[in-house]
Amino acid sequence: MSRVTMSTGGITFTSGDKQRPAPVSEGESMKVVVLGDFSGRESCDQLDAATLAQRKIIEVDRDNFEEVFAGLKVTLKLPVSDDAIHFNEFDDLHPDYLYERVSLFDDLRKLNRQINNPDLFERAAEEIESWDGYQPPVQEQSEPVASDEVQQVLDSGNMLDAILSSSQTQALYKQTPQGIVNSIIKDVVAPYVEKKADSRKGAFLNAVAEATSEIMRKICHASAFQNLEASWRSLYMLVRQLETGKKLKLYIVDVTKQELLQDIENCSGDIEQSGLYKLLVEKQQVAGGKVFNLITGDFYVQDKIEDINLAATLAVIADELGAAAICGGSEKFAGCESLALTPDVDDWQYECTQEVAAHWGALQQMDVAKRLALAAPRFMLRLPYGKKTSPLERFPYEELPQNGQHKYYLWGNSAYIVTLMIAQAYSYSGRDINFAHIGPLQGLPLHVYDDDGESAIKPCAEILITDKGVERFTAAGLLCVRSMKDKDSVLVPAFYSVYPNTSLHGPW
Repeated sequence: MSRVTMSTGGITFTSGDKQRPAPVSEGESMKVVVLGDFSGRESCDQLDAATLAQRKIIEVDRDNFEEVFAGLKVTLKLPVSDDAIHFNEFDDLHPDYLYERVSLFDDLRKLNRQINNPDLFERAAEEIESWDGYQPPVQEQSEPVASDEVQQVLDSGNMLDAILSSSQTQALYKQTPQGIVNSIIKDVVAPYVEKKADSRKGAFLNAVAEATSEIMRKICHASAFQNLEASWRSLYMLVRQLETGKKLKLYIVDVTKQELLQDIENCSGDIEQSGLYKLLVEKQQVAGGKVFNLITGDFYVQDKIEDINLAATLAVIADELGAAAICGGSEKFAGCESLALTPDVDDWQYECTQEVAAHWGALQQMDVAKRLALAAPRFMLRLPYGKKTSPLERFPYEELPQNGQHKYYLWGNSAYIVTLMIAQAYSYSGRDINFAHIGPLQGLPLHVYDDDGESAIKPCAEILITDKGVERFTAAGLLCVRSMKDKDSVLVPAFYSVYPNTSLHGPW
């Protein structure tokens, strides 16, 4: 096989004489390993590349999914909160859990209770009216409204009986002018009068709800939370849709992209000295060891030298194992700075730096690049929370703001889509996988929304990419995951590797 030495100045080969494992044989299980930050390591500043070779490789399936989640002690530290957020189970990623458990919402929950308690209403009013930017509602003058019982007295003509039945009225009646009689009438009916709710109540409840929603958006749209939720929902998709067992096994390694980058730097470009190589290759070269057939990187290769080196490392390890490696890729390699801002391929004018372009071109020409695929664009993992899409139980919440909505969807790494398609194909066909027979993936979230009075549909994979756009992706070395118009489906036109015009090589 080829042994790779890398430096920031370039990528060069030295020869080696090791034999790669034979392709997965009929009846042998296909082993998929996913590399991702599943515990929230990066947000908690738990970065330790030196221990990468000792990380646990955890098997996960439908039966132990929740057990694996709990065992990783998933924790996030976000800038909006002084306290870390702890998640005990998968459902804890939902806003209803966050609302009940996160200390940021303690005061808002308390205010809600006070607003609905007449004895504590004024205390809540004082608090809310002290908020910066709060605009008090215009108060209307109102009169007490008689209850049904009093109204019945008034309607029946029994006003005099009502007055005379009061001992107070009888004592005063002989000496009371008409004005005092009216006062007595008010005293008599007062116990039956229901006062209108304070006109500020609705405004206060709305103010608290909006404050709650704004804080929830800051949590759910924080990059660390989005990354964590996307990782777990993507993994759940694999677990739910793959028939794991004797024929197919799924594993995860809890590791951040930053740790992988540091690991490469620590080994000075000699991949065989890297912690990742030792974990996935060297430590498995024992009786009963695991030979991984598909390595999925839950991260994105950006237009940076260090990211390209990471991609090359995965390609080399995959080549050593006779496997394939898949991770997310940036659309910038295809000249698109942002799919959200420039969905039209004619507007793709972005250029990588000369150094990055040269490094990327060198990787594309390596033979090991045939075992590496970078998938793009991303795909939608769930519908946005909202009254018409996915309502909450605890409070009214619209996840998407009015403007700039694209980035607030929960987008997943399409490396998971490609992994799912290949693993399903292996389950059906064994190692005789025919990529041409892999059809669309259906059942993805389909967001139908109102666009200036007209119904619109958000594409499952960010945009409706044209044939010309697919060609640009392919020419750049990206594996394109394509939305199907007005459908809950995506397809992969061709399972190309980073190596130009070449299908992804693997144990098939």
